[in-house]
Amino acid sequence: MKTVSLILFLFSNFMYAQIQFDIDTSYTVQSTFKKEKIKFPFLEIVKEQNDDNIIQIKDLVYKNLDAKTLHLDAFYKNENTKLPAVILIHGGGWKSGNKSQMQFMAQAIASKGYSCFAIEYRLSPEAKYPAAILDVKSAIKFIKSNAEKFNVDPNRIAVLGCSSGGQMAALIGRSSAAPPASATTSAK
Repeated sequence: MKTVSLILFLFSNFMYAQIQFDIDTSYTVQSTFKKEKIKFPFLEIVKEQNDDNIIQIKDLVYKNLDAKTLHLDAFYKNENTKLPAVILIHGGGWKSGNKSQMQFMAQAIASKGYSCFAIEYRLSPEAKYPAAILDVKSAIKFIKSNAEKFNVDPNRIAVLGCSSGGQMAALIGRSSAAPPASATTSAK
């Protein structure tokens, strides 16, 4: 009986660990725009751009984890030239937001001659620091290893973010090239 109770206890803890967390939707482009428009009345939200020369591929898997699969959206010109890449990291206080918030900006940047990527990363309710940083590094590695497909010059990659995404971009630029040995993937 003790064995059955122990198995049920362990199984219930395992199932609890697999439960999805509530998605925090407090950080949006509209809410941030409304707040910043007061201080900067000239601000405008980037509008969607439909450029026939821009290839858009949504929800590409760049990292598989035990409990989650991470995706990115790619925006790049349909040409043979190797372009510099820009990786866009959404904001949201590390706990909110999603890659779709960067879509229109990615379209605008791609139209200027860059390969652009809006990435998903694990938010703080689902994974502790430095998980999100390791996710961004995995996205960089994925993009570099698929540079030919995305018309990317792997030696010219920039990381750009809004709000906490900007903080993450600075941390990526300041952190060592390789994540700790316990990480599942790394980027250089």
